[in-house]
Amino acid sequence: MKHSIRTYVHWALLLASLTIMGQSGPCGPAPGDGGGNGGTQDGTGGTAPTTVGGSLDVVNLNVPSGQTTTVTSNVVINASGNVTIDGLLTAATATGTGASITIIAQGDIDIAGTVQAGDGAFATATTPAAAIARAGIAANGDGADGYHGGTVQLISHGNIRIPITSAIWAGDGTDGTSGIRGGAGGNGGHVVLCASGTLTVRGAIHVGSGGNGGDAAADTANSTPSQFTNRGGDSGFLYVQAANYDWPGLNTTEMSLDLMAYGLATGGFGGNAGFIAIADEYANCSGISITTASEGSATIAQEGGAIVGTVYKTRIAANGGHGWVAGGAGGSIQLIACTYTERDGESWSATAGSGGDVKQRQFEGIACVAWPVVYQGAFGGTGGMAEILVAPGMMGDSSTPNGGTGGSAEAIGGNGGAGEFFANHIGGPGGRAVASGGFGGSGWPRDCEDRGRGGDGGNGGKGDARGGDGGDGVTPGSGGEGIVMSNVASCGGDGGQGVPGGGEPGTGGELTETQGADGAGAPNTIVGSVGRTTKARDGEPGESIEPEWCQN
Repeated sequence: MKHSIRTYVHWALLLASLTIMGQSGPCGPAPGDGGGNGGTQDGTGGTAPTTVGGSLDVVNLNVPSGQTTTVTSNVVINASGNVTIDGLLTAATATGTGASITIIAQGDIDIAGTVQAGDGAFATATTPAAAIARAGIAANGDGADGYHGGTVQLISHGNIRIPITSAIWAGDGTDGTSGIRGGAGGNGGHVVLCASGTLTVRGAIHVGSGGNGGDAAADTANSTPSQFTNRGGDSGFLYVQAANYDWPGLNTTEMSLDLMAYGLATGGFGGNAGFIAIADEYANCSGISITTASEGSATIAQEGGAIVGTVYKTRIAANGGHGWVAGGAGGSIQLIACTYTERDGESWSATAGSGGDVKQRQFEGIACVAWPVVYQGAFGGTGGMAEILVAPGMMGDSSTPNGGTGGSAEAIGGNGGAGEFFANHIGGPGGRAVASGGFGGSGWPRDCEDRGRGGDGGNGGKGDARGGDGGDGVTPGSGGEGIVMSNVASCGGDGGQGVPGGGEPGTGGELTETQGADGAGAPNTIVGSVGRTTKARDGEPGESIEPEWCQN
């Protein structure tokens, strides 16, 4: 078999692992070397016990048809002979991370039944002092993280045979719960198959999927973290190594698996990041609107605060989980922050999370030296959407006649998840960005009873919307659009009427819309970002009334 040399191959790891094993060939530790929980169970072989956990040293191991052997904790089974599983070797229901199953045999491993690692336990939400509801999200405390699924590793110094009647099943990660911050999704478990001889596969293979991140909701923007952590869990991955392969659909040159030729592979989806809804002092933003964000469809597009001269308070959504079949969607964020510093609207930046990648990745916990196998036709996750609305400047009053400056708004869509430049990978689309800056406050108007110059109108805040970049792939993802709301947002405030002398008008804010760049394709052709800069409408000057008019 010939492997193409790719960047994912860690030659130092490969050589070190072979040295540790003290042998040539792909297989890992000799019997007795594996760790685990719960001590060591010795046996001479034969029929497996009905429960196992920790380390089990045997000559031969057999789980006969009709028997269920329950794995109560992470288990490493070391057999000096052969392992035959015609029944069910399955993990017990987890109270935390799902149990992993590792089988290391000096002889052959034959699986005609099922080997099933544990799913993660369901996360339990904390009880808040007072629940918050935003955009249909019930915020129960901070939110709890989901738990990881268990991994299945089969390592044989002989042959591994997985016929069509069998199933190798890694555990799925579970979802995080909703809260003020939202919990992260748990990671899915891996499937690792290593044989010194021939690896024959016809049965079902389930790679663990990642759990979704919990949604987040808050009614005080300043109390939320600048970086949310309610990301989607990573899926597991498929790792293989053998002297010979008998597996329809497995391309051993580029190490990819074709579902059209082998339709028994399931799972492998990265979890979606949670959606974020923050609404703070929304009544202050009357007259300005943004579209309603759709739920997040997660690596971050850019850091906030890119407009020179403007200091932003930044809120960044979490990323989607990396996947084997599909990356999870980046977290979308809807930030309504109609807050003030004295009389000026505060400036805020909202960055959506990027979609998860489907690129090859190395798993450090493998008990053998194995190659990551990509899924043909995998697609990167969709970048999240960012929508932001900030406060206008306050209107002038008798003590402070000039209107306040509107807050500046920056929205950055999430990047699409990336794939490889082979195996028909599809890059994820970049997320959309919508920004609504605050308009300037009107100057205080004077009248005949309160004579004097009218207050100046406040300047409008900036509006900057940048769509996320599309993900790389054989079919690259398209860049997201940037939209700045300009019907009222960012306009200059009107000057106040004066007796005599009307106030000066406020200047409209700078508006920048940038289309995200398309991802790089197989020829590495990149379409650059497309942007345009305009200016919001200036305010109207205040009317000047001559004092003589007041005497009429």
